[in-house]
Amino acid sequence: MVIQRLRKYLSINRPESWGYRRQLIADRTIYFSDPSNFNDPLDCNIAAAARLRHALYDCRVFCLSLDSCNDFLMFAHYADGHRGFRLTFEIDTDQTIRDIGVLGRGREVTYVPALPSDFDLNNIHMSLFTKLDCWSYEAEYRILAVKTDGLTYGTSSLVEVAFGCRLNTDFEPIIRNWARDGKHERAKFMRARLCDGPTGYEYIDAS
Repeated sequence: MVIQRLRKYLSINRPESWGYRRQLIADRTIYFSDPSNFNDPLDCNIAAAARLRHALYDCRVFCLSLDSCNDFLMFAHYADGHRGFRLTFEIDTDQTIRDIGVLGRGREVTYVPALPSDFDLNNIHMSLFTKLDCWSYEAEYRILAVKTDGLTYGTSSLVEVAFGCRLNTDFEPIIRNWARDGKHERAKFMRARLCDGPTGYEYIDAS
């Protein structure tokens, strides 16, 4: 058994995004994004892939981070300046592809000082796993899919829900209700708070 932790940082400030948040937690259903809308204009946009752009854009991406990511920056950049929350999943990378489930079918992003000028067109999808070094703080892990409907994860995969230190407490019951509806067997609740320690913040039990 080799356990790997994966993190997902989420905002909750826009009601129009709540459907996706609820889907991910209460329905345990993965939602995939169109890579052409990513915040990095070079992401998934390697020039050598231009001839197969139509094929790449049929592919959708679900982005997570390894637990080696810069947690403070990820909360700042992807969880609305620490006003959002973080989900932590666990997968056993020793399992077979049949048993590991959708969360285990991704791979880590490779960070490079310069994007390649050429790419193996037989494996053009690998361009979706290559980013510039300046994004390495994300320690990103990506799952690709073309057919994205109904891809769900199990009730034991979500192990932690962490509230940001600036989260509006009115949102806490909403997130907790989603977790209850998802029947997550192992999920614990944590809350970030500012402190005098070396990192400037810490997590406390909020279960």
